[in-house]
Amino acid sequence: MNLATPPVEVDSKGDLVIICSGIPLLVTKSALSLSPRLYELCAIGNDSSLRRGEAQSPQPTQHVPTPIYVAEEPYIFLLFLNVLHHNTNARPRSLDAVAWTSLSALVDKYICRVALLDEGRREWLQPSLQHGLKAEDVWRLLRFAYNLGLQEGMSGVSRTIVQMRSEPFTTWDFAKNNLGDMPRAILDHLDRCQGVLFSRTIQALSSVTTTMAVSRCASAQAYIGKYIQELAAKGILPETRAFREKTYLQVVGEARRIPEEIYINSKCGRNGPECECVKHIGFAQKQHLLRQLARCLDTNNVVLCLRCLGDTECEAHR
Repeated sequence: MNLATPPVEVDSKGDLVIICSGIPLLVTKSALSLSPRLYELCAIGNDSSLRRGEAQSPQPTQHVPTPIYVAEEPYIFLLFLNVLHHNTNARPRSLDAVAWTSLSALVDKYICRVALLDEGRREWLQPSLQHGLKAEDVWRLLRFAYNLGLQEGMSGVSRTIVQMRSEPFTTWDFAKNNLGDMPRAILDHLDRCQGVLFSRTIQALSSVTTTMAVSRCASAQAYIGKYIQELAAKGILPETRAFREKTYLQVVGEARRIPEEIYINSKCGRNGPECECVKHIGFAQKQHLLRQLARCLDTNNVVLCLRCLGDTECEAHR
């Protein structure tokens, strides 16, 4: 059979042509074994989205493989094939939001989790989380990590997305309408993670007050009062509406804008150098607060667990 358009060489020594939305792709059949479903379909050639083309006798001087037809988005399918063929240089270093959604669908459709495990974790998931994505795009990453069964990826992506929302995930229409193959219970799990992060954030914001409260002298109380005023001015004073409407990331951003105040007790009028506040001389409230806020994320209770989503409660989340 003569192809009107020379095939794109996924493998120059390929033995099979896949025609994807009119674009011929030369591949090696053995490489497709990393995707059992695709390999099977190429073998039997019968499926609503994949059908064998009519075989014709090849030219005597050149063997041309019988083409297979697939109905997929060409860019994503070519990306998928390059992964299967280990074509490192032909793969992008990052993916856009549309690609995440499409690739997630291919992972499930063609049963290719194993083939994409290392690629998804090392090359795409981790770098993508560093690019300041919108919450909707991080949600797409979450679907991809779930489809691959990547616990490490699920942990990183879920830890990121709970920092980005102040409202419950169970009320987020985008998430509810874009679950893919994820269970609806994932929204409840994320709400619990968000609740833990919210509580820990309140504790972090209150930690300066708790630390200094043991000193009841006027100097320490003035120091605490000024700190509370700064929290209120930045809209991150716990129990206020302004605070409740902020995401964790917004709280951290406002905390970074608080001016640093180093505690000294030169104005202490209680017991002089023997005052309890003397042990807090040099206390830097802003540095202390930012450290405590960072520690809010150091717990398994703010990340999703694949075992728990599968109704098998793990040791870490009991």
